[in-house]
Amino acid sequence: MLFSHNGEINKYFNDNWMDTPIQYEGIRFDTPTDGKWISLQVHPYGREEQTFGKGVRKEKGLLKVFVYETSATLAYELASQVDTFIAETFISKIFIDVGSPDGQGAEALKDGIFEVLLNFEMTLIEK
Repeated sequence: MLFSHNGEINKYFNDNWMDTPIQYEGIRFDTPTDGKWISLQVHPYGREEQTFGKGVRKEKGLLKVFVYETSATLAYELASQVDTFIAETFISKIFIDVGSPDGQGAEALKDGIFEVLLNFEMTLIEK
């Protein structure tokens, strides 16, 4: 199940993403005082059984990466860095496709923080 691989995605970011602190789903997080961080959420949404010889299970999901910065411009720049970092990557048995913004633009939050959401299609392939 894709959601059970959430730890592998978190570990990949933890080991390789050095640009900002990372907020992981379900784990306590103190917001950085500089207003710059990313937040990860995994959302499974579909399963297909396919047989190629002995059978392969393919499950789809969405990796949502919320990007936070102190201006809309900086949020878009950080979102671009995240996209370059994770797009078209294999993590264990999960392929993460190219990201796309959610189409709502940078949202102004309280305290001068701006949020940009990137959505990445994921496919888990396993026997």
